[in-house]
Amino acid sequence: MSLPKNSGQVKTPFRDVANASSSQMLKRAWWIIALNFFIPGSAQVIAGNKKLGRIGIIFTLGFWGFLLISIILGLVYKVALIAILVTPAIVIPLGICLIIYAILIAVSSLDALRLMNLYRVDGPAR
Repeated sequence: MSLPKNSGQVKTPFRDVANASSSQMLKRAWWIIALNFFIPGSAQVIAGNKKLGRIGIIFTLGFWGFLLISIILGLVYKVALIAILVTPAIVIPLGICLIIYAILIAVSSLDALRLMNLYRVDGPAR
């Protein structure tokens, strides 16, 4: 007894774009916008380039971790936070990482626009 080729694969507008209706494509576009806004890279993991998405999510989680540690350290011991953040050995790599993260967000946003397939949406929503 053989299994069908598609066993275990769910057909959703995120994966099966060719058979999606215009309203499903509009809903897909809004979800991609929301996902990319809140967690850059998540839209790519779901509907596009998984490697770019994983890199985006790793950088986003790293940035959130840095912010959380900075907030906690700022609340507990503000002098240490300032001393750490003005050290050139920390500031330069941190600046480079933030520039890379900004470029990654820009690339992720442009890729999210590509993934939306707005040419498949009818009416004024386009």
